[in-house]
Amino acid sequence: MTYQDFAGYSNANELTLTIARLRTQERISLDEGDIQAADDAKFALGRAQSRLAELYRERGLLNRSVSVSAPTTPAERAAVGWESVLANPLPPELRKDDGRRKPKPKRTVTVPAPRPRDLERILTYSGKRLAGVIRARKLAKQDKADLVRLPTSALVFLPKATQRLCTAANLEALGWSRHLITELGTPTDGMRYRRTQILHCIDGDGFQLELARLYQIRLEEGWREHERDVKRLADEWKHKSNATRRWQEENARYWEILDSRKASEAGASPTGKGPDLTVTPIRSIPAHTTGESGRTGEVRKGVCPVCNKGGLPRGWLRHQRCEGMARPQETVGTVPAWIEADPVPEPNGSAEYRRLVAVVERKEAAARGKRVAGSARPVRIPEARRAVLERCEGRCENPGCAGQPDDVTDNNLALLEVDHADEIAHGGRDHPRVMVALCPNCHAVKTRGRTRAQLAKVLREVAERAHVAANGA
Repeated sequence: MTYQDFAGYSNANELTLTIARLRTQERISLDEGDIQAADDAKFALGRAQSRLAELYRERGLLNRSVSVSAPTTPAERAAVGWESVLANPLPPELRKDDGRRKPKPKRTVTVPAPRPRDLERILTYSGKRLAGVIRARKLAKQDKADLVRLPTSALVFLPKATQRLCTAANLEALGWSRHLITELGTPTDGMRYRRTQILHCIDGDGFQLELARLYQIRLEEGWREHERDVKRLADEWKHKSNATRRWQEENARYWEILDSRKASEAGASPTGKGPDLTVTPIRSIPAHTTGESGRTGEVRKGVCPVCNKGGLPRGWLRHQRCEGMARPQETVGTVPAWIEADPVPEPNGSAEYRRLVAVVERKEAAARGKRVAGSARPVRIPEARRAVLERCEGRCENPGCAGQPDDVTDNNLALLEVDHADEIAHGGRDHPRVMVALCPNCHAVKTRGRTRAQLAKVLREVAERAHVAANGA
């Protein structure tokens, strides 16, 4: 941008706006590290300021004095078109019609609009809501388009020569806010705001530079606030992206586990690297177990064992309508085939098991029939439970169990519960000879199942044989 670019400028308002834009452009270029653009803006700024001073000299604004016969009050001067009219730099913001009923305007004393002889002097007055350059507009969250948003009414004509200064009363009479007046002419230390205060920094063309400087400061503050908002939004987006990525990883891991379980249930080995968690396959039914029950023999997937119809959802054992109904092959008087199955092979003898049994037999006589103080629970011997868990080697001792014996807890412990073949609350012994280790499923059948009486008889025999084999007796 050269000097010839400003030679054709005859409107002081437009030239003032150009100066403000060039100042802001120079500052933004320096912040972005573009030295060449900053130098160009600085060079063009000097040319524009020279052209503005030339316009002031041509129109006599730099050496014109006020006539003695001029109106005395600022309002009278504005009414007759006094050439040193003061105006608020920003017009009031336009309010969009929101469809509501407009309130009646309050009666206020307004200053008549000036009637300048020079058509280039486009001056506006502030409304009640206008606070001046500082508070009239919030420039946050805007980009470089703010360079062209400087209001067209930013130019203010002030007197020179004999009347070089003005007071706060002159500005108040023309609608200026106290906030803006204080910003332009700050009182000295210890002084309060006075309407007769003389404002030294807003005489003539110096005020144009002051106005552009204030606008540039607010624009830079808005630009920095915009950068902070962008950074905050970027941090929030990054945080949300990390959460989304973690959710996708967990979801993929979950489906990988389900696929591995499905492959294990189908009898095929999973392809590729398996999941980190232990995949729990269905326990294979021993070859010597027979019967037509759904718990033994060939496992028919998706077939209800009660009505022998398919369509079972994944994880369901029977249809909801079949709950509480007896299986076709199981009646009240018959014994399920899985109860008649041969017991699992007994484990070998164990020295630890024999030691625990000896401790149990020493404590049994003293604990038999006793109750815990303050309750009806019988006194238990903890060594008896540890002996049963030592004997079962982490497997359910029910010979017809078709659960999931390979699954373990987070501490790598077996999912087993020790139960008595004869209820200890009804006089049964708290001894490994009549105790068995059961998975939660078999434990529920033994406690609440319809065939619990037949199962208790089988478990009593299993516990006896397992105790004899493990104790070496």
